[in-house]
Amino acid sequence: MFKSFTFRIGVVFFLLIMATVVSLKLFSYHQTVVTGEEDIKQIIQAHADEIEQGIERDGVKYAIYLVDALTDQPEDRHLILAMKSGGIVYGNLKAWPPGLEEKTGWYQMNVQLQHEPDSVPALLLIKRFRSKQDLIVGYDLTRNVQARAQLVSSLFRDFWLAAFAALFLTLLMIYIISRHLERMNEAYRHVKAGEISYRIPADPGSRDEFAKLAGNFNDMMDWVGSLISTLKDSTNSIAHDLRTPLARIRLRLQQLEQQPDLTAEQRNMLQECIDDIDHLTEIFNGILRIAKAEDLSLARQFEPVDLNQMMRDLAEYYAAYLEGESQGIVLDTPTGPVSVMGERQLLSQAVANLITNASKHGGGNQDIEITLQRSSRQKGMIEIIVADRGPGIPAEYREKVKERFFRLDQSRNTPGIGLGLNLTDAVVRLHKGKLLLEDNNPGLKTVVLLPEHVAGQKAA
Repeated sequence: MFKSFTFRIGVVFFLLIMATVVSLKLFSYHQTVVTGEEDIKQIIQAHADEIEQGIERDGVKYAIYLVDALTDQPEDRHLILAMKSGGIVYGNLKAWPPGLEEKTGWYQMNVQLQHEPDSVPALLLIKRFRSKQDLIVGYDLTRNVQARAQLVSSLFRDFWLAAFAALFLTLLMIYIISRHLERMNEAYRHVKAGEISYRIPADPGSRDEFAKLAGNFNDMMDWVGSLISTLKDSTNSIAHDLRTPLARIRLRLQQLEQQPDLTAEQRNMLQECIDDIDHLTEIFNGILRIAKAEDLSLARQFEPVDLNQMMRDLAEYYAAYLEGESQGIVLDTPTGPVSVMGERQLLSQAVANLITNASKHGGGNQDIEITLQRSSRQKGMIEIIVADRGPGIPAEYREKVKERFFRLDQSRNTPGIGLGLNLTDAVVRLHKGKLLLEDNNPGLKTVVLLPEHVAGQKAA
């Protein structure tokens, strides 16, 4: 999951949203608190200046009167005023706060008001005058503390709301990106399975990046398909056109071989030439059979094929052939018909290639095991397994041997042209299946996976 690009970009997107939301809320909290404290300080400073001017203009008695008058006004019930003159404290404080004697400046602490049973948080400004009067001007911060607590509460509440919203947006973004990427992956899977003609459905009116990517992919596959088609057509044309001249040459060589005045050496040379021509003809026939197997239009002609009967026919045919090679066939098939949609001749040729390979490379005096069964590794699939006890194929070459003309070094001295597995692979892919090469410990186990056809089911 952590290797997924969409998951990583989703996590980054989620964290960015949350970081933005938290930053904005913290900024809002800071601005609210700082602005509120500045406003309170301005109110305190304004009242302190008013009282100070009253002392300077009208004396201490006026200042005491002003303190009492201000504390009696209901609109200023959050205002805290105390003036100490001659040891007497005037205002709405029960007593001069302890620890603030002989001090000046700003202080924040809990104080006890005359008409309040509990102490309240307050911001205080303490001033001393030359006439030795002390003045406290403050403001009850109860509302500010409550507002601050509400801001903190809303911060946590909004954090979770933002988290859910960010998670929803992140999942939506991951879904949209994954859906577009899955279309690309689906296209690659189709192409890998041999469907060169597959194209990504694209909205011609869309101009976003994914539409451009789909368009570029389709253009690339048009070009690749054109190249492959040209190459295959050229190869198939060459193979088809050369079969007739080769047949003529072989016929003339056979006629020449029948001449009575030839030496034994000359006859051997002619026979070697005929064998080489037969080998070339076999290569060209193999190429044409592969071209037929790769023709996707054949799928329209598919009909139900009983694999059970087909496997019994092949086993019966090859049992007689392998008897002279001191080999046998062990066939294991289920009871009752097992059907696939396909072309019987191509399927028979594909399995026959696997049996021939097992005979060539399976070692002498070793039976070839053929199994037909419903797959346990993939639901709805049929497995045709051909297993031998030979040297097998190294794991790093098991995909390589499916290519045209590829042969392992140890197989160079055995008959063959390197097209058998390529033909089988082409036939299996034409039938929407898979060809797997696995270790048989010892030997090679070739598994053909084909989709099972159920009576009444329409072909895909």
